[in-house]
Amino acid sequence: MPQTKSGRWSKDLPTALAAKYADMESDDTLLSLRDDIRLSDALMRANFAKLATGESGEAWLLMRKGVDAFQLAIDREDLAGLNKAIRDMRDVIDLRVAHHAAENEIRTGLEQRRKLIETEQKLTLQGENAISVEKLMLLITAVGAIIRSNIHDAPTLSKIQNEISLLISTPETA
Repeated sequence: MPQTKSGRWSKDLPTALAAKYADMESDDTLLSLRDDIRLSDALMRANFAKLATGESGEAWLLMRKGVDAFQLAIDREDLAGLNKAIRDMRDVIDLRVAHHAAENEIRTGLEQRRKLIETEQKLTLQGENAISVEKLMLLITAVGAIIRSNIHDAPTLSKIQNEISLLISTPETA
């Protein structure tokens, strides 16, 4: 699916799907992968419309009725009745197959949404737990000032400053 210049999908969506997408835009509870999550939600909602209203029990009753009509047509040697019974049973089967496909697409969409939200939560936590270099340098400077104001022994102060400098200049080992 092509993207727009901004990397967003909304301009490329069919009208009905675009309306569902627009409904999602006002949901402030979504995380910052909002556009991907909104698209996932819009696709799932579109799939809900594909679900047949009847439960599978209803489908079995319709199939039973089709089989009965089929048997009656055989007994009467009614070729048109046979064809109609087969068409009716195929219609029921096609509806159930489409229903099952829509359910599977919704399940897949839910799993994709879960992964998007999980990823966003990880990114958010990483951002919240990270400290900028500027803040870190301010903290080190403040700690250094506290040490200098409370330790008056020059050799000890020099040793602490050297160890802090060594700590700052040593590359991180991962």
